[in-house]
Amino acid sequence: MIPIPELAIKGVIEQKLSEIKVNPALLDEIFSGLPAENLNDAKRFFATAKPVPVLLGWPREPGQMPCLTIAQAGEQEIDNPIGSELDEELLLDASGIPVAVESLEGTWFNGSYRVTAWAGNADLTIYLQAIAKQALLENRGYLTEQGLYEQVLAGGDFEPAPQYIPDFVFLRAVTLNCRYLAVYVVQNTEVAQEAVASMNGA
Repeated sequence: MIPIPELAIKGVIEQKLSEIKVNPALLDEIFSGLPAENLNDAKRFFATAKPVPVLLGWPREPGQMPCLTIAQAGEQEIDNPIGSELDEELLLDASGIPVAVESLEGTWFNGSYRVTAWAGNADLTIYLQAIAKQALLENRGYLTEQGLYEQVLAGGDFEPAPQYIPDFVFLRAVTLNCRYLAVYVVQNTEVAQEAVASMNGA
């Protein structure tokens, strides 16, 4: 009842990378403004290199690169909306005596999820970030169905990762900012006990 945006994001990016691996000609549309030499280099990489992994968190070792990673950049609960109680049900025991009131409640969160391209080649880093961005844009409808609303993308470069020196690793990210509803269940036995007391006193 609480969305896990990272998994939905991972799925759409992996699907896009798989499609490109099978048909590198898809890059003609994604990189239509690239010079022919750069476009051919990108096609050659995706046609011949091992599949690019999409990892949750960060790469554990240099051998996992080039790769795309997904990490939560932050999230924050928004003030509970008026009427956060979505549904309510009275729970009865086997004899029909009220034992608890079960309420289905919800609250909204703003979340940011960073998809980062890691590669030892600056051009490849840019290509991977652009493909991730393309996947997120193309699948906005699907991501909305998964509970990710009001999607807004942002991006930026990061300093090379020092932990991989002497290998020089370039980083570029696209961040998905969105809003989602977290739904949870609350059981209140006091209300049920009051109901039983009222029935007994009647």
